[in-house]
Amino acid sequence: MTTQCLANHGFCAEPNNTLQQNFNNTLKILEKAPQYLQPTNLAFHNLCKHNKLPTGSRALLGLNLKFCLASNTITNDINKTVLKLARSIRTRHYLMENGLNDNKDYEKQIYITNTNWHPPPAPWDVEQKITDFEKALKQKQQLLEDKYKNLKVTNLTPSQTKAMKQLKTNNTIIIKPTRCHGHIGIYSASTQRASINRQLCTTNTSRSSKKDRGT
Repeated sequence: MTTQCLANHGFCAEPNNTLQQNFNNTLKILEKAPQYLQPTNLAFHNLCKHNKLPTGSRALLGLNLKFCLASNTITNDINKTVLKLARSIRTRHYLMENGLNDNKDYEKQIYITNTNWHPPPAPWDVEQKITDFEKALKQKQQLLEDKYKNLKVTNLTPSQTKAMKQLKTNNTIIIKPTRCHGHIGIYSASTQRASINRQLCTTNTSRSSKKDRGT
């Protein structure tokens, strides 16, 4: 079961641990053994036979479109998150104050949020709790950033990272999703352009013929 889990997902969680513990344990071994964390059931469609792909392309593109790249920074906007939280709390309090919270005819799912309306502030103690929560959240974020600032958090191997940079600047190929769900295909750019031109010519010829018959 462990082997299959590693092959499908790239990691194996311990059922007796919490979500945070599993995350921390995986993060600890991520830098030491990236190959161990890589899925093994890699596959992609290479329809570009005449262009040599850089080393690591199969290991990179075989991860498919569902693979999520790890970020070295915490990208969540705490300010925006706290504003949304405060708006939700203030709106709930406003509805309660005006006796609308228990209105059975009110279904918020069918309404569009009015961004021009701002709920009035909640009571002082509630607003203070929001402020305290925001401060604690930002302090926790800073602690995490200080803790992991020297740790290169990546779930790609060096060869995959190098291949990604080389493929990004390669104008002779086109990489796009295939009809297979989540899979990636590599196509020759010149072949794709020729195919598009043929389709455009066929379409224009068909339109001209219809126009001639109509006149």
